[in-house]
Formats: sequence, structure tokens, C-alpha cells
Amino acid sequence: MKDYKRSQSYYNQSLNIDPSFRYAIQGKRESERMLKILSESDTDLESINFHSFPKDFVDKLKRLIKISSKIKIEYIGTILQSNKEELLNLIILWAEKFDFKIDGDYLILNELKLDNFLTYLANYEI
Repeated sequence: MKDYKRSQSYYNQSLNIDPSFRYAIQGKRESERMLKILSESDTDLESINFHSFPKDFVDKLKRLIKISSKIKIEYIGTILQSNKEELLNLIILWAEKFDFKIDGDYLILNELKLDNFLTYLANYEI
């Protein structure tokens, strides 16, 4: 919903209950990053959409994921046509959210979370 100030409040409440809750830690970090970006620029919230990609990009990534459980990170960047910083942020987010592992230049997928990840990707198509 792009309400980063409000989301920080919820993340803080979660962290008060469980300071090691990694999804809240990551979410809080991401909302802080977005608030910093917004405070340093004239960008409005509606124009920021770091995790949306054209449907054909996401479809290619889905096809690759369905045939391999170990994907070279460079290939993901090529498919999504993202810059290195955005790609790194995505890979870290995905690794934390879906229990993926990063091994050198490769993203190792957790097959138990694969269906959830594919659904997640479908939600970020434009």
C-alpha cells in the first residue's frame, strides 16, 4: 500500500514481540530505505515500484525457475533487465522471504517454497 510510515509502526510492534522475526526486520529495513529515498528526492510514492516487471519478463523467469533449482544470479538480472543494486535487493529479499540460499553467483531455490514464490512473482507483473 506504500504507507511506509505506518508499516514501520507494525514492524516495530512485531519486533517488540519477537526481536528476531526476520520478516519484520527485513520489512522495517525496506520501509526505512523507501522513506529515505522519498525524503532525498522529489519522487512521489505512486511513481516508485521497484518490484514490478513486465509480464513477459516474469514469464521467462518463471519458466527458468520451473526447470532449475539453481539459477545464476546474472541470468535473473538479464531476464528482468534490472540494475545491479535492484537485483541485489531482490535476491536478498527473495532469499529471506522464501528460504533461498545464495552460493557464489547462484541462487539456490527452496523447492518447498517454489509454489509460493511463483505466486509472489505473479503478483508483481505489470
